[in-house]
Amino acid sequence: ALNVDAGMLALMADHPELAERLRDASDADAAASGTLARAALDADIERTAAALRASEDRYRTLIENVRDHAIFLLDATGRVVEWTRAAAAVTGFDAGSILGKHVARLYLPDDVQTGYVTDLLEEAAERGHAQRKGWRLCRDGGRYWSDEIVTAVYNGDGSPSGFTVVARDLTAARAA
Repeated sequence: ALNVDAGMLALMADHPELAERLRDASDADAAASGTLARAALDADIERTAAALRASEDRYRTLIENVRDHAIFLLDATGRVVEWTRAAAAVTGFDAGSILGKHVARLYLPDDVQTGYVTDLLEEAAERGHAQRKGWRLCRDGGRYWSDEIVTAVYNGDGSPSGFTVVARDLTAARAA
């Protein structure tokens, strides 16, 4: 913005060409300031995006290097939306065969029919988490003894947006 005092106003009134040049200079300064501000904003956005990518990479490395715990994410309806290599190793389900499917695929048919899976998710949604032990199904039809904790993930309005599941295969320990 151009600061103009009374003396400048009188000078500009007597010399309209000077007033025009001052307006042009002011417009050029504003454009240059806008360009510099935009460049600074773009640089900040790029730094923030790079930091976010690095953080996501560290997180992915952390989760993907867990070997004996199946870690996965469900949406609010119980459908699998994230699946780790450890989850695949424990259950035999690769990501392509489980993503988008209901978590009930990992439970015994009796547990599904009696509402056990629904009750588990409802308990986690109401209390924030639910922990259970029991037999779970592998893709090949085998079973493993699982100690699992299901934790609700909430939206800003307090409604559950999904669930994290951490399940540890304790079959060998149970057999010992």
